[in-house]
Amino acid sequence: METLDLKTAQPRIQSALVLGMEGVGKTRFIGTCPKPILLYSFDGGYRTLAGMEGVRAKVFTEKDRRTPKVAMEFEGELQKYLRGEEPLYKWPDGKEEPFKTVALDPLSSWSLSKMHHVQYINRTVDKKPTFDEWDLLLKSGVDLINQCLQVVEAQGATLVCTAHIQSDKDEDTGQLWFLPAMLGSIRNVIGRYFDLVAILKTDKKPDGKVDYQLCTVGERRERARIRLPAHLDGSGTLVVAFGD
Repeated sequence: METLDLKTAQPRIQSALVLGMEGVGKTRFIGTCPKPILLYSFDGGYRTLAGMEGVRAKVFTEKDRRTPKVAMEFEGELQKYLRGEEPLYKWPDGKEEPFKTVALDPLSSWSLSKMHHVQYINRTVDKKPTFDEWDLLLKSGVDLINQCLQVVEAQGATLVCTAHIQSDKDEDTGQLWFLPAMLGSIRNVIGRYFDLVAILKTDKKPDGKVDYQLCTVGERRERARIRLPAHLDGSGTLVVAFGD
């Protein structure tokens, strides 16, 4: 337990869940985070970082959902990092350095791969998932994020996860809430484990450069489920400096 005087507390954004439409630039945004970056990729987005120094990508793609391998391969690689067995990043000048950012991209694809694995083990492929299978998916996702958070906190690093976005309309107020597009009820709870949950929007400048904006409030009646310091609430767009 911690007892804090919140008047003097200095919040540090050490973990972020970034939501966005397909192709909006979620993986490119990861490339703007502190380097070196350890990227666990579950789709082809890693290709947008080709040629960038300071990024090590571990790519997991499912070739056959009936004999899934991604979930187990990823968990094995992640455990190497959690145990401190992942080699340091080696820069071109020979300098070796621990990773400052760990990224999972996107959690939407991870949740699908995990469900494929669960149903493969249970021999329920192509059947409607059972309550127990949904529950296992929820617990697996929570355990995954908690394990990552423990390690990045110990190492002073940052955890950045992405997910595709879906909306949920409040029938009483008509307000739209944005959630990560993940299988099962995990999409309703995963955000509570991050310091920041925001919608990614991009603004391309005339010179070709792109500004990445993490938006906490969208258009009329649209809002993400965000946990922000009180003096930032309602500001609309947050400029994030990870680790500050």
